[in-house]
Amino acid sequence: MDATVMTCPHCGHQTHGFVRICPMCGGEIVKAALQKASTCPRCGGPLEDSDCHNHHLVKCSRCSGLWIPERDFEVLTSERDVYRDDNVPTACVRNPPPTADGYLPCPCCGSRMNRLNFKRISGVVIDRCRDCGWWLDAGELESIRAFIAAGGIEKAQDKQILQQHDELRELARSVDHLEFMQKVIHRWNFKRWLFDGF
Repeated sequence: MDATVMTCPHCGHQTHGFVRICPMCGGEIVKAALQKASTCPRCGGPLEDSDCHNHHLVKCSRCSGLWIPERDFEVLTSERDVYRDDNVPTACVRNPPPTADGYLPCPCCGSRMNRLNFKRISGVVIDRCRDCGWWLDAGELESIRAFIAAGGIEKAQDKQILQQHDELRELARSVDHLEFMQKVIHRWNFKRWLFDGF
C-alpha cells in the first residue's frame, strides 16, 4: 500500500495520509510514531523516561527539555488539571519570546516541527509535530500551567471574541457598501444609458 494512504481506525476507510479527520465518519486519524524518542532535538542529549505531574514523559538528561505526546499535552494544559494542582502559581510573568534557533526536528519521526505561541498570547513558544507530540524546553510546561492558572485561557478567548467582533463589523461595512452600490446602479439604470442609442 502507498505510504501516503492511511486507514481510519474507526471505520476502515482509506484516505490520504495528510488527512487528520476521516471524511466518512469524522473520526480522528492519528499517525503512529515511527520510533520512540531517544535523542533531544535541542542539544542532542539522551532522552530518559521521567514522571511529571503524574504523567509518564520523556526528559532530556542534559537540558531538561520535555517530549510530551499529544494526549498527555492536552491533559497537562487543560484547565481542569491545572486547577486541581495546588502547587501551580497563580501569578504569570510573560517573558519576551526567545530568539528563533530554527525549526527543531521531531525526535520520533525526524520531520521539522512548527513553532507556536501557546494560545497566541502566553509568550511561551513551543515546538509541535502534528503527528507525534510536543517539545517543551526546560520550564516551559510550568510557564504554560501558570499562564492557565492566572486566567490566560479566558484572556485568550476574550481576545479572540474581540477580534471576531471587529471582523464582523468590517464585513458589515463591506455589505453596506455593496448594498449602496446596487441601489445606485438600479436607480440610474446604466443599462438603459448604454443601450439607448441602439
